[in-house]
Amino acid sequence: MKALLFHLALFISTNVFAGSSVDTTIVNEIMRSTLRKLNNIDHVKYDYYIESNYLSENYHRDVSKKVYMEFDKKEPLLGLIFTDTENDYASVFNGKEYFYINKKKNTIELIKNPSNNTFRSQTSFVNSYYALKYFLPVILSSSSISRSSADTIVNGKKFNSFRFTLNNYMMSRFGKLEKLTIDKQLTYTVIVDDDNLPLQVVQRDNLNPRDYTLVKFTNISVNGVKPAMEVWNYENYAKIYNPVVK
Repeated sequence: MKALLFHLALFISTNVFAGSSVDTTIVNEIMRSTLRKLNNIDHVKYDYYIESNYLSENYHRDVSKKVYMEFDKKEPLLGLIFTDTENDYASVFNGKEYFYINKKKNTIELIKNPSNNTFRSQTSFVNSYYALKYFLPVILSSSSISRSSADTIVNGKKFNSFRFTLNNYMMSRFGKLEKLTIDKQLTYTVIVDDDNLPLQVVQRDNLNPRDYTLVKFTNISVNGVKPAMEVWNYENYAKIYNPVVK
């Protein structure tokens, strides 16, 4: 039922903002409430689904992952450690090492000293809790980023949602403004639950309005049981998968 509910929300959210509120006080309060919830998260796990549907390029791809993120202000590189797992691949960052597992090839690659660039292609960061946690303050501190809010009714249930539009910029995987290589507007619609936790993010652009990137969060568990320490240990995986030497 949840999968159907949030799939329908994608299409409803494209029209619901016709009756939206642009009262900055209202919009900002919804975003601040969402930011407070994100800032109160020590660790979270959820099922992460991302779908990229670019009709203008005849391109479609979707991926489902199990994601765990643990925020740590003392971690100097990303401010978090994480794991993400899908059918054929998995990755782990323990704060010092990053390792990438290819289940199809039964291999594991270790990067002992990762840099910011190591994570630039990390799919599970796209429009994620991590990105929103660091990007919402950017919006709230700006008077030039347009924003609006609306109630979204899906299957008879009301959800709050907010939308913001960036001119010639995007929300990066790291929650920062990233300059685009072409001139266009990107609009992000965020649907939140009764506790103001994000359930869905839809990204569209003005040049190809039928194209979209959809991210959904389900089976969300906030500050629950942490993974066993063994999850962060490279040697445990190296006993199962063949190390790749580069």
